[in-house]
Amino acid sequence: MTSPIIGPDSETAKALMPARRAKAGLAYAEGLTLATEALRGTWPIEAVVLDAGFAETPDGEHVATLARSRRAKVHLAAARTVAKLSAVDSPPPVAVALRPVAHPLESMLEGVGRLLILDRVADPGNAGALVRTAVAFGARVLLTRGSVALANDKLVRATAGVCFHPKAAAEVGPAAELAPTLH
Repeated sequence: MTSPIIGPDSETAKALMPARRAKAGLAYAEGLTLATEALRGTWPIEAVVLDAGFAETPDGEHVATLARSRRAKVHLAAARTVAKLSAVDSPPPVAVALRPVAHPLESMLEGVGRLLILDRVADPGNAGALVRTAVAFGARVLLTRGSVALANDKLVRATAGVCFHPKAAAEVGPAAELAPTLH
C-alpha cells in the first residue's frame, strides 16, 4: 500500500474522532472481526483506517482487499492516530467507519417471522446482546425512539457485527406509533 500515513491532526482523523463520529451518526467497527463483518455487510462505508504496520500483514492486506471490493477509502494511520480514534483502551490496528442503513418500517415488517422490539433500551451492551441473540434466532430488531442509537460504538461491539447484516435491525419512532402497524 502506498497511501500517505495520516496523523492525528489531519482532516481525515479529525472527522473520525469519537465526538464527530457520534454527531454525524457514524458507527465505528474496531478490530479485525468487526471490521471484516462491516466490510461484508450492507451499511455504507465512510472510511477504513489501518495502522500502517498492520496494513503490511496478511490480515491487513485482506482487509484492504475487502475495502477495495466495496470501493471504500482506505487510510493508513500512525499508531498514535489509531489510538486517538479508538473508543477502547487497547486500540486494535483496524477500524471501519460506516453509516447505519435506514430501513423503512414497512420493509422491516415485510416477510418477517420473528420480531423483537426494544423499547427505550438505553444500555448499549444490553441492546447489542439482544440484537445479536435475536438475529441468531432469525428475528429482526426494532429499536424505538429513546433506545440507544444503532451507531453506538458499544452496541456495535456487543452485536459482534450482526447489526451489519441486511435488515437485522432498524431505528423507529416511539413505541406508541409502532403498535398500530403490527398485526
